[in-house]
Amino acid sequence: MLKQKLQSDLIQALKAKNEVTVSTLRMLNAALKNAEIAAERKALTDEQVLQLVKREIKQRQDANTDFERGGRQDLVTQNQKEIDVLKKYLPEQLSEEALREMVQKVIDEIKPSSPADFGKVMKAVMVQVQGRADGTMISRVVKEKLAP
Repeated sequence: MLKQKLQSDLIQALKAKNEVTVSTLRMLNAALKNAEIAAERKALTDEQVLQLVKREIKQRQDANTDFERGGRQDLVTQNQKEIDVLKKYLPEQLSEEALREMVQKVIDEIKPSSPADFGKVMKAVMVQVQGRADGTMISRVVKEKLAP
């Protein structure tokens, strides 16, 4: 379903001559085809497509860090445009406040004995969040909540 949406959005972008969207969606389609080949030509589920979109966003965010260090603002700007296109395909993201509430509920259920139980809490939160929040933000919130 998500894959078909990507295809139709690519066609619309081609008609509108939106170069950034066209190049970003073509790159994403290539990554999808590579993933399908790696999965022995099996069609990807929407969840797998979402994971791929997240991975592409993460790669660009990491590259932006390097570009900023290198003083390449032009490349940072280009990458940010691509990130904005890719984010349209992610589920609606949780606000930090909603995430904090979710983390607190998980902590209340698990009752961790120390900050060493970080992994248990993270695992439970990640299951509930299901891609609606950035892992870095989740980690930061869990660490804050578990801090003595």
